[in-house]
Amino acid sequence: MKTWLKYTAVIAFAGFASAGLAQEVTLTAKKGTRSVSGKLVAAQPGKFIIRSNIGVLSLDADAFDCQGAACPKALPTNTDLVVAGAAGLADILLPLVVEGFAAEQELLSDVFDLQGSPLGEQYEFSTLGDRNSTADEKTAFDILITDEDANPVHNVLVKEASGQGLFDTLISRSGDLIISEEPVTPENFAQARKNGLGELTAFEQEHVLAVDGYTATVHPKNTLGTLTIEQISQVMSGEVGNWQDLGGPDHKINVYTLPKASEAFHRIDALILSPQGRQARSDTKTVKSVRELSRAIESDPYGFGVMRFSSIRDARPVPLRSECGIVHLPNQFAMKTEEYGLQNRVTAYNRRDLNGLSASFVSFLDSPKIDGLVSKSGITSLSVIEQDEVEKYHQLQADIETMSASANATEVRSFVADRLTTTRLSTTFRFAPGSANLDNKAKRDIARIADYIADVKPDRIVLAGFADAGGSFGKNRSLSLARAKKVLSELKDNVDQNGAEGTVIEIRGYGEMAPVACNTNAAGRAKNRRVEVWSEVQRPNADGFAWEG
Repeated sequence: MKTWLKYTAVIAFAGFASAGLAQEVTLTAKKGTRSVSGKLVAAQPGKFIIRSNIGVLSLDADAFDCQGAACPKALPTNTDLVVAGAAGLADILLPLVVEGFAAEQELLSDVFDLQGSPLGEQYEFSTLGDRNSTADEKTAFDILITDEDANPVHNVLVKEASGQGLFDTLISRSGDLIISEEPVTPENFAQARKNGLGELTAFEQEHVLAVDGYTATVHPKNTLGTLTIEQISQVMSGEVGNWQDLGGPDHKINVYTLPKASEAFHRIDALILSPQGRQARSDTKTVKSVRELSRAIESDPYGFGVMRFSSIRDARPVPLRSECGIVHLPNQFAMKTEEYGLQNRVTAYNRRDLNGLSASFVSFLDSPKIDGLVSKSGITSLSVIEQDEVEKYHQLQADIETMSASANATEVRSFVADRLTTTRLSTTFRFAPGSANLDNKAKRDIARIADYIADVKPDRIVLAGFADAGGSFGKNRSLSLARAKKVLSELKDNVDQNGAEGTVIEIRGYGEMAPVACNTNAAGRAKNRRVEVWSEVQRPNADGFAWEG
């Protein structure tokens, strides 16, 4: 248990309401029967300001009790769990995950700012606090877990942190758990081990919760076809400043960005600008939050911005074209397969020495319920979905066009026949160079595929292994088959055979055939080292369970 802040029951308010105020409350005199109802506009130290039917009143906070959802609350002095993550990610995801965790224990949860004001739905880091709030008050909020009578049971603090500061929060023990868009570096891994935090890449300490990506977005009526990362960087740096240069109208491109100090901007710089040796143009229009960024672009016919895929509302994401011509659609299926060019895993890392609520919460992160909670947040979950039929045929055509010349006719016919009779699932297993071992995400994805088989009862599952273009075709074929065999072996141990009668599971090894990314760089080769899962459903009645391969 950690004491980090003494909460008070009043809100330091300077002239305008916080997000949880301006809701109906009733103030009742502690002495006597006087009461007044109306909207709580502000709760300054020592007073309530309420807009009632007789006007705006300022009442002594010590003389009145406040009843209503907007009333400030005296919060516990202790925290049971401290979680840190970036704005636009942790602040969107954590309240829903904690809500699900609480519900599993038949408890409730509510979100408050650090001074006890209920936040309702407005708990985005950038909207916290007012102009007189401290830095901590603007970059943290509290999730209170209560019983059905509103009695506090547990207290969770959610803090904003990004970049190296995020891992420093964990390594310094000022946080129990972090939500990161970047994998742990060897340096942070070593420091965490040295400090007794365990091995951050151990199965019990690394939990891939979701996938997210960054995509170039334009106005909904903008018909721009595709963009390369090079072109996106040129627009953001100002080298390309007119839509005419991209095949559009003769008009200046209005570029919108988040503040340079934000984690989102840091990721955009790392993914798009820095690799191309560029910096953001000086005349970009900076907005405070991801919500404002989406609204700005969707309302500006000449607007342009790069934002998280999960933050897009009505703006239009532009397909991404790689340097070798492969096009990746900015949709959920592409994100789930991890084949979109500008994406990342959303990973939780926890300290090993946790107990009580923090240990229970970490265990909950591996619950089957997590996918549903992540989806509810708008971030792309790891749940299994099927590829759209139209997209499937476009993909097959592209696969044939990029087919390795080393593949023989039998392999090509087998590949095409399998793809025509099956539907690809979004879950894709990926591997280190020359390896057939599963990473932590893949080990948990096995359970997702096992559940899919039990629920859908497909007639046939094909585990199709692939490799990057390094080495000979024969060696790559053998390695890709070994990867498919590894997935099959793990799947055998997880599938409930009573729920999978009639499902035949086959394996294939297609080597470097049908790359999903360019083999000219490390990131592309990593995407090509994979096992895809293809599903066929056609027989209404199946008898007998079989494994092949």
